[in-house]
Amino acid sequence: MNKILIVEDEKNIRESIQTILSENYETKAVDNAEDAIKLFLDENFDLLISDIRLPGMDGIELVKKFKET
Repeated sequence: MNKILIVEDEKNIRESIQTILSENYETKAVDNAEDAIKLFLDENFDLLISDIRLPGMDGIELVKKFKET
């Protein structure tokens, strides 16, 4: 099963995306980039869905970090 990492700081949006996608995919959801990086280093994901505006590190920087690894 494909695995999706969802990074969204707004709880209602994060939970809605995860609920919809979890019907057909394995999902993990976090509310910040730092937790996303930790998960990414521990697990393999097929897709990243990220908010652009996140506390601390924005979504663009997060994608760049993932590409580096």
